[in-house]
Parts: sequence; structure tokens; C-alpha cells
Amino acid sequence: MLFFPYAVVGLVILPLLPLTAATALGALIQAVSAKWKHKNLINIILTLLVIVAILIGSVLVPGNAEATETDSFVELQMMLTDITGVLKEQIGAMYPPAVWFGDALTQESGSNILLLTAVSLVVFVLFVAVLQKYFLRISTALNATFTGETFRMKGMGKSSLLKSLWKRELRRYAASPIYVTNTLVGYIMMVIASAAILIAGPEQLDKILGIPGAQKIGAAIFPFILGAMAALMPMSSCSVSMEGKQWWMMQTLPVPERALYMAKFLTNLTVAFPFYLVSVVLAVIAFRPTGAEAVGFVLIPALYVAGSAAVGLLVNRKIPVFDWDSEVRVVKQSASTFFSMLIGILSALIPIGLIILNFVK
Repeated sequence: MLFFPYAVVGLVILPLLPLTAATALGALIQAVSAKWKHKNLINIILTLLVIVAILIGSVLVPGNAEATETDSFVELQMMLTDITGVLKEQIGAMYPPAVWFGDALTQESGSNILLLTAVSLVVFVLFVAVLQKYFLRISTALNATFTGETFRMKGMGKSSLLKSLWKRELRRYAASPIYVTNTLVGYIMMVIASAAILIAGPEQLDKILGIPGAQKIGAAIFPFILGAMAALMPMSSCSVSMEGKQWWMMQTLPVPERALYMAKFLTNLTVAFPFYLVSVVLAVIAFRPTGAEAVGFVLIPALYVAGSAAVGLLVNRKIPVFDWDSEVRVVKQSASTFFSMLIGILSALIPIGLIILNFVK
């Protein structure tokens, strides 16, 4: 009977600690970047460094599971049990409160639910007290503007219509730290995942995951994993909404509507291409595929990069949000972002599931 009250309390309290930690990091980044002239650029760099550090840290968390040799893959239940044990161990190493919550539910441990509540509330209250002291100073710095240099007319040039719109999209993209940092996460994950496989060696997958035959399965599904990461949040899924109340001005320009959307599509490909290239090269070096497998390692992630960009743009065109007051609403909370992410992930999970079932049989 204690399961349900513990679950209610835990579900309310559990997000408090990571939310506080994320807010503290965000406040620190804002405080540091606000002192610089190019504060948006500094904000983007610092945020990406934190994201990369967190992702690399999660990859480096060790697991003690060991694979057992078997002649077949029919024991699916055993494989899932091994995966569950590895996940619990890794989550416990990265975020112990999650294990406290799990033990409180499964073992009806009152001490664990009290520990979770006490630690979360104490950390939250301390953070609010510190932030309250410096909040006015941070807000003032964020609203400050730097006086630019005296304007001097320089040489002027001209570009094609599509190139001009493409440059405009790149400038708009780089001007928003929220836009950049959220839409780059998936591409950064592609590079880190490929680098981790290269460093650890694909032959270590059996031991790391505790699943016999994981190396063969990994080689088959890894291009789709890269594709799923690429489709996690394409920038095109909110590129139309980011125009806000100025979108009608763009539509009144004497340019084809197709060119406006093509510029957004090409900008998405421009941002994704360096991460795609590095991740594919590292994955090919790690797995050393031959023949059709090598073609799959190159083409499958490319199809997901281009496909997710096209789908994101199509969805955002159908359900845009223009009356927003904060970019957070567009980037993180809009329906077009959610549906684009859902379509991209499902399009990768389906073939991954079919491949795993084929190996299990």
C-alpha cells in the first residue's frame, strides 16, 4: 500500500534536483556570458561545452555486466534482464536519487523517500537563496547593450537569391543561443557515440552491454542509431516559427515561396553536415564495414539528416507558432518540434527493432 503514496511524492520531488542543477548551470552561464560583448556567442560556446561534458561523462560511466557465450539469441528475456541491470547500475552512478526512488517503490523504503525529499528540497532552497542575492545583477547585465564601433561603409557585393536567403538563415540561427544549443544536441551525440565506439572498440560491446552477440547487432543497427540522433531535433522543425510576427514581411518579398523554404532546408543541412561527416568517418573506422555495409554506414545517416530536415520543415509549415514571447516556447514547447522528433525517432526505432528481432530469432 505504500507504493502509491511513495510514487506520488517521488514523481513530484524527483525532477526537482536535476531541474535545480540545470537552472544553476544556466544562471552561471548567463552570468559569465553577460559580461562579454558577444554574449550570445559566449553563451553558445559555454552551453555546448557543458552539454559535451555531460554526454561524455555519461558514456564513460562503467558497467560491470559481462556477456555469457551462448549458441543462439532466443533468450530474449535474459537479454532484457541484463540490459535492465546495466541501466540501473549506470543510472545509479550518474544520478543516485533515481535509485533511491526505485528502492522506495520496490522495497517500500521510507528512509529512501525521505532522503530523496530532504536532499532535493535542501539543494533547491539553497540555490534559490543564492540566486535571489544576485538576480538583479544578472538581469541588469543581460539587458545591457554594448556600443558598437563607428559605422564605416565597406565594399558591397551581390549574391544569388538562394545564397542571400541562406546567409540570412545562418545569421538568424547564430543569433539565438537557445536555438543553437537545443538543435545541435543530436548532432553532437552522433560524434560522441561514434568516438566512443572507436575508442572502446566494437568488440567490447559484448562485455559493456552484457549481451552475447552485441557486436554483430551493433554493427547492423549503428547507422540507424546515428540516424535517430540526427532526427532528434532538426533545426527546421522550428525555423518557420522562429520568424515570429515578421514572417508576413518575408512572404511579401518578390521572391518565390519555395526559395524561402529551400533556404531553411539548406541551412539545416549546412549545420548538420560537419557532424554527420565526422561521425560517419569515425564509425566506419571503428566497425570497418565492407561492401553493402559500408554503403549503409554512409547513406543511412545521410537519409535521416536530409529526411528529418524535410519532415521538420513540412510539419512546422503546417503548424507554426508566430505569437510567441520567448524563443523557449518555439524551440522546446511547440507542437511542430514534438511531432518532428516523434516521427524521426519512430522512423529509426522501427528498423532497429526489426533488425534486433531478426538476430534474436
